[in-house]
Amino acid sequence: MSPQLSRFSALSGVLSGLLLAVAGAVSVFTGKTAGAAFVIALSPALALPLLVAVYQRHAAAAGAFGVAAFGTSLIGLGLFGGAVFVKDTTLFYLSTAVQDHLKHEPTIVALLGAAVVFVAGTVMFGIFLLRTRACPRLLAWAYIVCPSLLALLSPLHDSPLQNANHALAGATIAWLALMLWRTAPDITIPGSEVRHPAGSTRQA
Repeated sequence: MSPQLSRFSALSGVLSGLLLAVAGAVSVFTGKTAGAAFVIALSPALALPLLVAVYQRHAAAAGAFGVAAFGTSLIGLGLFGGAVFVKDTTLFYLSTAVQDHLKHEPTIVALLGAAVVFVAGTVMFGIFLLRTRACPRLLAWAYIVCPSLLALLSPLHDSPLQNANHALAGATIAWLALMLWRTAPDITIPGSEVRHPAGSTRQA
């Protein structure tokens, strides 16, 4: 992966984490508002480039489990991200009675299925991070627990506990993105290398 794409992925991950963390922290005190719901709905899509870049950074040591963890996590994030987008941009505006009615319809089956795949992928990818030993163990464990709780708590109605976990999950994602940024290769500007008579080159 090019240095530019690696840094773009890190920035996208930081933005994803910040949106989720800030919206969750504010919602602890105010309850989830329409604005917070919209911001949270955007967060999963911004986390996708981060997931790809983190895996790519450690792909050489991934092994069969790493490939399975990445694939399951990528599919799970796509499914759950879509479910979150629908929930927070559409179902959010429906009455509680209508939302409860949907729990007995195919809609809730699809949403729960997406959540199950997301949790499985998140736990597997967190274990993959532990096995690489490339990031702090606290970060890897936080990645296993906090995003998984997003899915496990999603069927419940809005609560301070749920919103606090949004903040923790967002902080975890932003932390992982900052780790990626810190280890990203330096960007080489074309023409910045100076050739010396001996044939060696060095950056200007």
